[in-house]
Amino acid sequence: MRTRLTKYDILGALASGGMADVWLARVSGPAGFNKLIVVKTIRPNLAGDPAFVNMLFHEARVAAMLNHPNCVQIFDVGEDGGTAYIAMEFIDGFTLARVLRQAELKRLALPVPLLARILMDAASGLDHAHHLADAEGKPAGLVHRDVSLANILVSFGGQTKVVDFGIAKAVRQHALGENTQVGILKGKAGYMAPEYLLGNPIDARADLFALGVVLYRSLTGARPFRGETDAEIADAVMFRQPVPPRKLRPQLSAELEAVVLKALAKQPAERFESARAMRKAIERAVGRAADTDDVATAMERLWPVGDAERSSVQTLASGAPREHSDPVLNSIISANSEVPVTNDMITQSRAAAAVPTPRKGPHVGIKVGVAAVLAVASLAGTWLLLRPAETPESEIVPEPRGTVVVAHAAVGPPAA
Repeated sequence: MRTRLTKYDILGALASGGMADVWLARVSGPAGFNKLIVVKTIRPNLAGDPAFVNMLFHEARVAAMLNHPNCVQIFDVGEDGGTAYIAMEFIDGFTLARVLRQAELKRLALPVPLLARILMDAASGLDHAHHLADAEGKPAGLVHRDVSLANILVSFGGQTKVVDFGIAKAVRQHALGENTQVGILKGKAGYMAPEYLLGNPIDARADLFALGVVLYRSLTGARPFRGETDAEIADAVMFRQPVPPRKLRPQLSAELEAVVLKALAKQPAERFESARAMRKAIERAVGRAADTDDVATAMERLWPVGDAERSSVQTLASGAPREHSDPVLNSIISANSEVPVTNDMITQSRAAAAVPTPRKGPHVGIKVGVAAVLAVASLAGTWLLLRPAETPESEIVPEPRGTVVVAHAAVGPPAA
């Protein structure tokens, strides 16, 4: 990668994926103006497809209309010397997936009011996006389509930001039309609403289902829908009920459990009517959520000043020279890299879909073709921003014995 892309000075790599590389960059201007941003450059195999680039830029332009404190902003899209790129807001923080993992590693339990604040803020960002209007005042119809632990960022200032609106739609449409090999993040099937898995039309309520999965995983440390393969997970999403959250974390209130299960309803009509309604339901169930100062304090406890991982990214942001062998930053970049889908994997998925697996119950007919749907739908992988791969549920331990609760004293223990 060259060191300059149009007006952006490239400082270094943050992540690498099958469809894009992610770079930390700086834009400069008169009177000493400097601003850190993130630049995502599309891989050459996709950048050479004008239809895909146009579709992606269209979705990015729609998402660029978002102006909300809980949505990552897009500043610019374009091409330079054959390199297609999107420039967006830099968030000094980590994904919610990484936050949960770091808490487990440090044996620091995140209390319910703190998690509630993060999820409520994410819901606020989604609600803004779902009600976005275009320049003519018409509904933009923006649906995220890829809400997950990896697409919710938590900053050291305590802010929560949802990232990558609409990008999944462009990737999936390209895959449907061109059968193109695209990089993905594994494990997305567990976030996809039943209607999405079946290839039916979706609306904002599909995002609320995914947010319900995020809420379930954040509160319990477990996945609501499990399986050895994406097809098995999809079957669980469509036909099985998750373990009630209170069986995994008895301290949760019945009211909060009801919120989680309502968001995970199989039928869209049985979920919340809007992200705003879901946010208010979380707030009522918790009673008193934490505030952004509490979240900031938790982030500082998880990554104190001087922490090697945090310092490596800050060194990169400063523009100071670094050794290419920097083990901490290189490990971050490696962890952020997506797993490419091979043509063999797609072929095997289609072959599996052609032969239904006998099973008890009324699901055999519907199950036929699920693997084929996933082979395409899973191509709607999101781009990465400081995001190691998501943590397996066995690695997130809710409130293990002897842990320290990360929160201000005013927040108190997890809700009973």
